[in-house]
This record gives sequence, C-alpha cells and structure tokens, in this order.
Amino acid sequence: MRLLNVLLILALSTLVACSGAPEKKDKLDSEGGSDEIASDGDLVKEVEEMPSADSLDDGGEEQVESGDVSAAVAGDINQAVLAAEKGDLEGAANDLIDLVEQPDGGFLAAYNLGVIRERQGRYEASAKRYFQALKRNPDFSPALLNLIRLYLRNNRANDGQRLAEQFIAKRPDNLGHRVAKLEVSLAKGAYEDVISESKQVLRKDERQVDAMFALAQANFQLGRYELARAVIVRAVELKPNRPDLYNLYGLIEMNLDNDQSAIANFKKAIELQPQYPEARNNLGVLYQKARDYNGAAEEIKEAIRAYPDFEEAFVNLGNAYKGMGRYKDAELAFKRAIELDDAFANAHFNLGILYLDSEVPGMDTIGRLQKAIDSFQTYKSKAKKLAKNDPVEKYIGEARKGIEVEKQRQEMEREAQMGAETSE
Repeated sequence: MRLLNVLLILALSTLVACSGAPEKKDKLDSEGGSDEIASDGDLVKEVEEMPSADSLDDGGEEQVESGDVSAAVAGDINQAVLAAEKGDLEGAANDLIDLVEQPDGGFLAAYNLGVIRERQGRYEASAKRYFQALKRNPDFSPALLNLIRLYLRNNRANDGQRLAEQFIAKRPDNLGHRVAKLEVSLAKGAYEDVISESKQVLRKDERQVDAMFALAQANFQLGRYELARAVIVRAVELKPNRPDLYNLYGLIEMNLDNDQSAIANFKKAIELQPQYPEARNNLGVLYQKARDYNGAAEEIKEAIRAYPDFEEAFVNLGNAYKGMGRYKDAELAFKRAIELDDAFANAHFNLGILYLDSEVPGMDTIGRLQKAIDSFQTYKSKAKKLAKNDPVEKYIGEARKGIEVEKQRQEMEREAQMGAETSE
C-alpha cells in the first residue's frame, strides 16, 4: 500500500501530584458536513489559538513562592489530579482555580490547571497557566518544558525559544531550564548542538534524565539508532515510570526492525499515560503496518481525542480508513489534516494517493484522477525539498495515463452504443 505515515516523539504534558508535603521543588519534578468525520464527528473540536510568547506576561506583580507545598494544599492538589485522571477535567479545574493564589503551592495548582486546559484544547488558557506557574516559581522547569512543548505542537518554535531564553536568563544555573531549551533545538533540527549541550548538562549531573532524553532524540534523528537505544535504556533504568521514554524507545526499536519490542514500548507508554497522543499514534502506525486497520483506527482516534488538532494523526487515520475500504471517511480525515495546516505536505500526498488508488464514493474516474493530480501538484509546492527518489512524478504520470485510458473506454462505449442503436 502506498502511503506516508507519520510518527512522533513529543510527550503529552502530565499532571503532577504531591507525595505527602514536599518541601523542595526537585521533589515535584515532572514525569515528564460539516467538518465531521463520518461517525467520528466527536474527533473534530474547536481549539484555541496560541498567544504570542510576549503577550503571556500580564505585567502583574510577581509573587514568587519558595517552592514549598503545605500538607493541606498538597492534599487538595492530589484530589484534583485524581479527579482529572478519572476524566472529570472541569471539576478538577474548578478545584485548582481555588488553589492558584495559595502562597505555598499555588504554582503547582497553576501548572496542573495548564495541563488540564491543554487536554481540553484550550491552548491560550493553558499557556497562560504555565506562565503563571513560572512567575510564581521561576525554578519550576516542568512548567517551562510543557509551555515550550505546547508552542512546538502549534508550530511556534520561535516563541518557545524566547520563553526558554527568558527563564534561563532569570535562573542561569537551572539545568532543567537548559534542557527545556533543547526541545526547541530538536524542533529546529540542530541535532549536533543538542548532543553537545546534553553532554555538558550530563557532566554536571550524570542522572539528568531529560538531558538523556534529548541526547537519545538527537541521535535517533541522525540515524544513530544503536547509540540512541543505549542512552534511552539508561534513562529508563533511572526513571522507569516516564511514558515519553518508552515512546522514544518504541520508535528506536521500530527503526531497528524490532516491531514487537516497539509495540511493547508504545503500550507501556500508554499504560503509564493513557492520554498520550503520540504513543497512541505510533502504536496505530505499527498496527497499520501489520494490516490491523481496525486496531490502528481505534488507537489513532484516541490520540485525536487527547489532542484535537493532531494533524499527523488525521493523516494516519485516513490511511487506516483506506485500509478498511472506508474511502469517503479516509478522504475526510485527510482533508481535516489539511484544514489544520494547509502547508502539511504529507496530507496532500496521501490524499493524492487515495484518489489515485481508490474508488471514492460520489466521484467519477476522470474527476477523481484529476483530483489526484491536483493533490500531488500541491504536495510538490508545499514540500520543502523533494528527495531524488520521490515517486510523485511517477504517480502524476499514472493518474494522467488513467485519465486517457478512461476517456478511451468511454469513447469505445459510446461507439458501441451507437453501433447497437444503428443495428436496431
């Protein structure tokens, strides 16, 4: 089957509970017809636009906390986190709003409120809450990391970089902040810089798992899979309950052709964080590879429910529907990805493949093949750079030939009809 699947590394922001009444910030470290699609209309949700990084600061007076969390506030936060994990996001949010102004844990309430708003697709509200957590506790790296990842998910790397530099300037000795900035460098493809910076951080703290995660990602992106695996194995040994580590571990194993190990790692990531869109998307891709299209679709739909504007997942969902013979649903999924980001070249390519290969309901052959050509031409214009062996010209040729064959068939059919009428 001709298709282009998309796998991703980014981690879903995770809620942070308190263990007892932590006294220092390092004990709070993060683990970490519409446009409906057939019967899956619940997958299409309105999401907020991200504000610029510069607009996050409301100019209000900073009330910097010590990083301590009282037993009473810790208990209330834990109850809210538990409610959120059980699905009562709005109830948990209401409880956390009441805690944000507390001087002994308000930063953590703001952080968890940011996670909840992110899961609801309320990105502006989420970004403001993460920033609020950082204003209350400028050393709390998990909030900076999640805020940067939120901007990266929304293709706003420059905003993420500005935020990283802003808080590193405030706390130049904070290794967690330096590691958070590595997420931006990874997004920009500066992999050798990431390797160099990660190693510097690890010289200062050889157990800094976030630096290991960045180091493994950079080596993975450079195709150094064995080295990436060695790093991620060590990271998992140190932090066996971090879902993002298992997601990357799965990607590494997949690229080493160890699909069963990859599946096990993606499942472990999901076990630890059920609302982990990238891990579910990646597991769906492996199911699709095994021609389990129903299983693939279910995983990918869960990814979209957790992350409503997950454009890559909509492409993969389209390919799963195509494998199931649900061609109209596949078309709508690809179109949804394009609605989310018209510059997403892969979506145009996969839509072209659908029109080239499949009998989409409601389309005649010539019209469908012409749409294939149009989609491939758009793909060419949107792609940053075409590889030498890119098959798009071949597929355009196939579509054009198919149009000519269909025209000849129709002409022969007309001639045969006319001959039949004459003989009568």
